[in-house]
Amino acid sequence: LTADVAERVYRGGELTLARQFDEAARLYLEAVQLAPDAAEVWSHLGVMYAVMRQDALAETCYRRAIELDAGYAKASFNLACLLLRQGRFEEGWRRLESRTWYDRLAAQLPMARWHGEPLDGKSLLIGLERGTAT
Repeated sequence: LTADVAERVYRGGELTLARQFDEAARLYLEAVQLAPDAAEVWSHLGVMYAVMRQDALAETCYRRAIELDAGYAKASFNLACLLLRQGRFEEGWRRLESRTWYDRLAAQLPMARWHGEPLDGKSLLIGLERGTAT
């Protein structure tokens, strides 16, 4: 991304966190106009819409990002979270596999990842992925 596009995206993120959505939307839409083929920009715009609970717009942005760059894992992950929140489990779970932290975890743990096979005589390590434990 160019510096001016990156600045708009960064500032848009700050404003989204501050729930100043009108200004965030203005910056993100400017960034989209300046870099219409940048998957990252579309994904960030989608995050803002998801935070606003404008799911149809968020989904459109995520799918546009994926269309532009099928390997952009963040857009696929963001779409997965949106779909799971909506109860659209089949595609949501499949897309959730785009998360990238497994490689780091696998390097630290000397065991294979569970893929649903029987656990007879085996142990299963369960870790917290999202949210907080209560």
